[in-house]
Amino acid sequence: MKDVKGSAALSDVLTDRSFEDPAPVERLDLRGKLDASITVTPGAVRSGETVGVHLRLRNVSTRPLPLGFTAHSGPMIRMEVKGPGGFVDPPPPPAPLMRPGPPYAIALTLHPGAEIVHETTWKSVRREWDRREGVAPFPDGNGPFLEAGPLPPGRYEFRIQAMFHFEGGGLEPPVGVLDIVG
Repeated sequence: MKDVKGSAALSDVLTDRSFEDPAPVERLDLRGKLDASITVTPGAVRSGETVGVHLRLRNVSTRPLPLGFTAHSGPMIRMEVKGPGGFVDPPPPPAPLMRPGPPYAIALTLHPGAEIVHETTWKSVRREWDRREGVAPFPDGNGPFLEAGPLPPGRYEFRIQAMFHFEGGGLEPPVGVLDIVG
């Protein structure tokens, strides 16, 4: 099991083979031990502007915290955005981090105050599949897209999905919020 004592990028944790560990990690109650949050800055923009999206998983306890999850082929990190009319399709760029190959277990010890972070940007526009390509978009949203116009005003929720096992750990998946005005 690899130690994280400062800050580690989620993409590094998912792709660096030194985090692999064949031994299963015991599922813990993470309430009060792991702070999982998403912040969107700025918190309010006009349609068409770009925002920063930041995921942070931080050990807020006084003891080292063992975490384990499974990485597999396909999207390893994916962001979903849900607005007043439902999910914003297709998923916004950048493309999800993909990894070919068989599933494998990742285990790490997150020391007190240490964190795992993921940062990306999102442009608040509606996109459409480029019909000139003549084929349907891939299920994960990769492919050539055209900006198709402004998004309607309202509150948008951001979720970043990775293969952490929050189930049974007492944590709700974190949600970030953005208001699109005018």
